[in-house]
Amino acid sequence: MLPRACIAERDLTKARNACLLSHMRKDAPKHAAPDKQVVQSFARGLSVLAALNLDDGATIVTLAARTGLNRAIVFRLLETLVRTGYVTKRRGDPKYWLASTVRNLADGYGDEAWIDTIARPAVSALSKTTAWPVSLSTLSGGEMLVRATSDYESPLVLHRFPRGFRFVLVGSAAGYAYLAFAAPAIREAAIAAAARSRTAGEIPLRGLDRLLSDVRHKGYAVSLRQNDAIHAIAVPVLSGGNSLAALSLRYFASAISNRNAVTRFLGPLQACAAEIGGKL
Repeated sequence: MLPRACIAERDLTKARNACLLSHMRKDAPKHAAPDKQVVQSFARGLSVLAALNLDDGATIVTLAARTGLNRAIVFRLLETLVRTGYVTKRRGDPKYWLASTVRNLADGYGDEAWIDTIARPAVSALSKTTAWPVSLSTLSGGEMLVRATSDYESPLVLHRFPRGFRFVLVGSAAGYAYLAFAAPAIREAAIAAAARSRTAGEIPLRGLDRLLSDVRHKGYAVSLRQNDAIHAIAVPVLSGGNSLAALSLRYFASAISNRNAVTRFLGPLQACAAEIGGKL
C-alpha cells in the first residue's frame, strides 16, 4: 500500500495530466488544417503518453477513447514507444505501462527558475513597500509549500516560516486563494488529498464550496482563525486563468483589522501577483 503522501501526489499528478490532455485535444481539432510546423505524429505520441499517465496501465481501447485517436494509430504509437523504451507491455496482458525511462524526460526541467528570477524579487520588493512579511506558496500534495518569502527581511515577524515550510491547504488564506482559482480537477484532487492526510475533524470541509465561491467573487482570501494573533490576506497568482501559486501577506491582528488590511494591501498584492503571472 502506498503512503498517504504518495497517494496525494499521484492523484494531483493525474488531475494535472487530465487538464493537460483536455487542452491538447481542444487545441487540435479533428478537421483543422494541419500546421506545417507541427509534427502531427509526435503530438499524437505525446497525447498518448499523457493519457497513459492517468492510470496504472491502460488498454488501447481506453487510450483511444481518451485521446480521440483511432485504435490503429494508438497501437502504432504504443509499439513505437515500447521499442524506444518509454512504454512497456507484458506478454498476455492487454494493458500498456509507462516505463521508468519517462522520468528522464523531466531531468532538465528547472522548476525553480521562475521562483528565483521572478517570484523572489517581486516578493522582496512588495515586503519592503509594506514592511509586513510576504510569501509565495504552491500546492504540494494536500498542503501548501512556501517557495519564496521575505520573513528574514521584514522587521514585523514573530515566527519565521522559511522556504520549504509546509502548512494547511484547507484553513489558510493562501490555501483558499489557491483553491478558489484552481482548475476544477486539481481543486477536487487537492481537497481529497488534504482530507486523507489529516483526521476528518481537522479539515473544515463544511461550507467550503460556498467559501471558495466567495473568494472567487472577491478575488482574495483572509485568514478565518479569529483567535490567532497573526492574520493573513492572500491572492492567487494566475497562469492561463488558473492558480499557479498564492501570494500572501501576514499582519498582527492587534495592529490591523481584516477590513483595513484589505484596504491597504489588496491592491499591492494583486499588482504583484499580476506582475509575476505576466512574466510566466
